[in-house]
Amino acid sequence: MIVCGNSILEQNLINVKNYFEKRGDKFLSYYDKVKTLCESEGISIFRLESELEIGNGTIGRWKNKNSTPSIQVLKKISEYFKLPLSYFLEDE
Repeated sequence: MIVCGNSILEQNLINVKNYFEKRGDKFLSYYDKVKTLCESEGISIFRLESELEIGNGTIGRWKNKNSTPSIQVLKKISEYFKLPLSYFLEDE
């Protein structure tokens, strides 16, 4: 479990992980992780893309696995949410 100092965020991440495990999916996609983080903070994916100067719709393309994020984009997102980069690079 990633410790980030935000108990609400941590609980939401646990809830999402449990949801996917019940469905039989052990791996959360990059999109699922970012969406959960945005929901926990009460922001839209569009706002996150705008604030981080990531192209509009970039994160949405990860949903259907039409593209994958660069390490630079994952680093920006992890810094924004104050999470270690490893959160995105490890299967939970």
